[in-house]
Amino acid sequence: MILQKIPSTNFDPSNKEHREAVGAFLKRTAWGDSKFRFTHDPAYDSVSDQVKSKLLAWYLKNDKAPKKVAKKVTIKKVAKSKAKPAGDINLAFDMMGISGTMKALREHSTNE
Repeated sequence: MILQKIPSTNFDPSNKEHREAVGAFLKRTAWGDSKFRFTHDPAYDSVSDQVKSKLLAWYLKNDKAPKKVAKKVTIKKVAKSKAKPAGDINLAFDMMGISGTMKALREHSTNE
């Protein structure tokens, strides 16, 4: 295998190949098999920080999404349940309080 030095290129976020190279870097966190070697701008700590910052700025500038703050939400009525309450359990709660009701529930479940 012949190793060759890849020439440095200025990162251009409008270049689709450059964006794809950064996307691949973000997935692998390595530039190893990238066909680009981006020139480091000393205004940034690293090439990684540089391309992320420039890419984010480019996407924000070119964002074509509508500027709506909220979307209309439709609320539908939910059908009420037709299940009948368990009368003996409700009565037990009214007469015995919480601790008595828990005891009645345990006895009821073991009798079934």
